[in-house]
Amino acid sequence: MTAAAAAEWVARGRHHQWQGRPVDAMLCFRRAVREAPQAMDARFHLGEVLWQLGRLPDAIVCWREAARLAPEHPAAQMALAEALLGTGDAASAGAVAARYVERYPRDKRALAIAAIATLAAADDGAAAQALAGVLADAPELLAIVAIAGSLAQALDRAANGEGRATVLDSIVDIGIDRADAGAMPALLIAQVCEHLAARELATGAVLDAWLAAALARPWAPREHDALRRVAHVAIGVRSQRAAEFAAHYAQLCDVAEAAPSPLAWPERTQGERLRVLVLRAASAPDAAAHAALAAIAALASARFDVMPMRVGESVLPQASRLARFDPDVVVDLAGLAAPAGALLAQRPARLRVAVAALAQHNVAPLVDHVVADAGELGAWLEAAWAALPTSAAAMPDAGALADLWAAAVAAHQRGDRAEARHLYAQVVDTQPRYAPAHHLMGVVLREDGQVAAARGEFAAALAVAPRYVDARIAAIRAAIDDHALADADALARTGAALDADPPPPLLRAWGTARLAAHDGNGAAELFEAALAREPIDGETHYNHGVALQMERRNADAARAYQRALTFRPDLVAADFNLGVIFGADGNREGAIRAFSHVIERDPKHVAAYRNLGEWLFAAGRLDDWRANFARFETNCPD
Repeated sequence: MTAAAAAEWVARGRHHQWQGRPVDAMLCFRRAVREAPQAMDARFHLGEVLWQLGRLPDAIVCWREAARLAPEHPAAQMALAEALLGTGDAASAGAVAARYVERYPRDKRALAIAAIATLAAADDGAAAQALAGVLADAPELLAIVAIAGSLAQALDRAANGEGRATVLDSIVDIGIDRADAGAMPALLIAQVCEHLAARELATGAVLDAWLAAALARPWAPREHDALRRVAHVAIGVRSQRAAEFAAHYAQLCDVAEAAPSPLAWPERTQGERLRVLVLRAASAPDAAAHAALAAIAALASARFDVMPMRVGESVLPQASRLARFDPDVVVDLAGLAAPAGALLAQRPARLRVAVAALAQHNVAPLVDHVVADAGELGAWLEAAWAALPTSAAAMPDAGALADLWAAAVAAHQRGDRAEARHLYAQVVDTQPRYAPAHHLMGVVLREDGQVAAARGEFAAALAVAPRYVDARIAAIRAAIDDHALADADALARTGAALDADPPPPLLRAWGTARLAAHDGNGAAELFEAALAREPIDGETHYNHGVALQMERRNADAARAYQRALTFRPDLVAADFNLGVIFGADGNREGAIRAFSHVIERDPKHVAAYRNLGEWLFAAGRLDDWRANFARFETNCPD
């Protein structure tokens, strides 16, 4: 019976898996493992859905156990090897693949993993040759993320290695059609293009075909730096597609890296000199960049304060430094030769300027102005100094303002809300268009129960930063607290309209607003949209269950609550609602179990004692009923 039950649970799980319900599949496979702990199939498929859900260490544990239970099972061994390789454990992946190759010496997948694992440790010529042969026979491996993505990382670490050149040559020789460039990892495409541009025998037609394939490929926002590298190649070889690459890179950076509020203070802080941030690449400047640097160096120090910054350093450690400098202008001399886009997208200065003479210069929306050359740059900066507002004389200097802001946040973090409010108010008085100050002032006010005032601060933040998602979510929740449900819905609807792909936290907040308006169907749709993107958020599963229960879809609601408890066992409200549903459906034992779980986690839950007592009494379990009442009297004396 146990084996049959396990097989039935595996079949159910596979059905959920095929229907795109990985959480339900996970629950079925876990039940199958409990029914038959020595069965390999349940563990193998459980690993698949855990990997799909982003629970990578748990997936590896499942596949390790599956591989132990079935040492000769190909799928389990390969899943484990690919998972280890994809998570960066190349040595373990290589060991698993090597053992597999001993049994199946012609398996291309295992041979590729073993070779990549060797290349990840060192620039090994023999491994590179072996991998080149495997890829020539099985180019479809270049479309497997765990394999080709790990290969790209390994090759990137061996920038000038002979093995790297061997592998990249083999990919070029395979041909762009067989290699399916559109399905290859972004970083690998970038390296192929760079390799072709540097190869003396490369024909323009071959590189042009790869550039065309790269441009046609769908690029995710997070892949912007790989696209920058392709753009750098395109501009270097004067490709007709160069401008398209630069524009696409700028757009991706703007989507992926733009901060909800600019790094620079909206209102200029005190100081008579124009503060100029100059971005440089780590490589030696070309002639145009050198001329621009000379033009900047020639500016009078009495009127200009210049801060150089090499691109490639982490942005976050620089944020405090930039706030204390408060740049008026950022001059981008790094361009596409370095990953400047991530910083430019966050607006580190009130104005961003590029130099057209720099062939690799960035374009809008990463820059606001483009000057022709070094001479025009010098004149433009002189004009910017002459236009400095005199009103800044009454402002604090940038260092003092940065210290004030840091003190306000620190007071808030340690729970001193009165001091935080006082300090946030000073920042707002000085910087009335600084959205983070309005947002956090609103948070403090809401924590103090001043919901109407908090809503005003959130509105002020959104007026200057409409895409500030955290402020919008806070505004939605404050509107719900204030029983202004139409306002909450309008805030959510406006925020969603600003983004072609609204972020899950905004969808969750909107769903909560729909719940408050007793629109169960509308709320359920929004929670489902959020779960499609972030399927392991327990609270969202719980709210989804509430919405379904509101619509009297009790069976679906029960499943949602069970999913919620899978990821958040501490959500006693989910167990309580399960008890209510089981009771309504006549499942007396299920109701008793659910209410008992609530009391185990929350011994002071009065309603759970009451409901449990009623069901125990109805079941004739009078001794258990008396024990429950005694626990209630002890734990809930009031």
